[in-house]
Amino acid sequence: MGTQNKNLTTLVSALLLFSLSIVAPLVRADVVDGAPTYSAAKNAGLYVWRATDGTWHMRLASGSAYQSVTGGITSTAPFKWVSAVATEAKDTVARIKPGQINFNLNVSSSDFVDGVDFSVPDGAGLCLWLWGSFGNTVLFGSGAVPSTPLGVARSFDLLDNGGCVGKIRSRPGHYIALNDWDGTAEMLDSIRPGVTGLHKRYYWKDIEPAPGNYDFSAINTDLQLAKAKGVQLVAMIVDKTFTAGDNPLPPYLASYALPLIDGGYVSRRWSPYVIQRLGLLMQAMGNRFDANPNFEGVAIQESSLGISPATEAATGYAPGIYRDALIRILKNARATFPTAQVFWYMNFLEGGNTLIGDIANAIVPFKIAMGGPDVLPDNTALNTWAYPYYGQFAGRLTLFGSIQNASYAHLHANTWYPTKYWTMGELYWWAKTKLCVNYLFWNRKTVASPSDSYDWTYALPVIRYNPPPFN
Repeated sequence: MGTQNKNLTTLVSALLLFSLSIVAPLVRADVVDGAPTYSAAKNAGLYVWRATDGTWHMRLASGSAYQSVTGGITSTAPFKWVSAVATEAKDTVARIKPGQINFNLNVSSSDFVDGVDFSVPDGAGLCLWLWGSFGNTVLFGSGAVPSTPLGVARSFDLLDNGGCVGKIRSRPGHYIALNDWDGTAEMLDSIRPGVTGLHKRYYWKDIEPAPGNYDFSAINTDLQLAKAKGVQLVAMIVDKTFTAGDNPLPPYLASYALPLIDGGYVSRRWSPYVIQRLGLLMQAMGNRFDANPNFEGVAIQESSLGISPATEAATGYAPGIYRDALIRILKNARATFPTAQVFWYMNFLEGGNTLIGDIANAIVPFKIAMGGPDVLPDNTALNTWAYPYYGQFAGRLTLFGSIQNASYAHLHANTWYPTKYWTMGELYWWAKTKLCVNYLFWNRKTVASPSDSYDWTYALPVIRYNPPPFN
């Protein structure tokens, strides 16, 4: 095992960013490559690897003690072939579909190893599902990189390419986005005819006040109310604010809170530690809420940071690093929310707006919902950098838009237009036809500002008489 430990140490050091950030059952493609060095009679575990010829191997080693594992392997393309290895009468390996293997393997002090070999076409996604186990850990590739101990059903995306993604909960339509201070009365008032669900913000510091100390009581209360009223809930994790002195991060992440140019804070999202902690938070949320049919999904805030160039330079920011961090955050979110939607708010990426397309392409297999925090048809910057991605990814990604406070007072660029501001009906029609949205989030703006503009009551008739599907 000396060679195995040396390889593991080298691999973990070389992949610091990803080893810290993989908190969900995702497995990087390069981690699974190469056969591990182990003794089936001494080193217990479920070993999984891809050989140099592209074939896959899975071995359950006893370590001279009883071990068992029940699960399956699914492929997005039919298996080329499947072969059971050293199995006995008590073991089963069955190819029940062209793209699915089910297995039950058992080894003991005298039966040291059972296994499965298989091959899939290039580009196929692979998912290892474990429904029950006793006394073993999954170890990947030549480094025998370990997963967490098994005890409950787990899934592992063996190539980190969406192999485990199945059917995603989907109730598109009109959602009312509540203010931070809105309570039960405002939530109830927001459930009007035509409203599919509610969208609410939860500060990171409120739902994780200390490391690993999660308080989901507010989300649970809101979800129970939504369920009682027959609507959905989208929960946004807030790691960015826009008001001076308003820090959304827990005290233990104080050193990772970066000041915005115009006030407020944002987390250092490209930090491996922030990625890890956010992933763990989402994992805990997913364990609690993903299976709830009224929990529509989790939302990740806008890609724009709003920090100064000096802050960027002092904190190691680089567009490519940030791009990769956002991809990892979104993939982790999907792994921890296998059936709920994951909503990614995108608009700008400092120093690399074109990298938004890289992120969108990377998340297509993971069925992430993509959209922007502003429906502002006459905004030049959004038309240049953000809105073109809607057309490029329509039909490939679920899309959404957000009618935020600024949208209610969005001036027409053409002064000859009959109305001074874009009306709520016009904004809906533009989001539907130009952005091809499936979901539309309407901010609950209660006071028109300026006074001759609109508030959310003007949106209610539009919501009522334009039911989904929008496209």
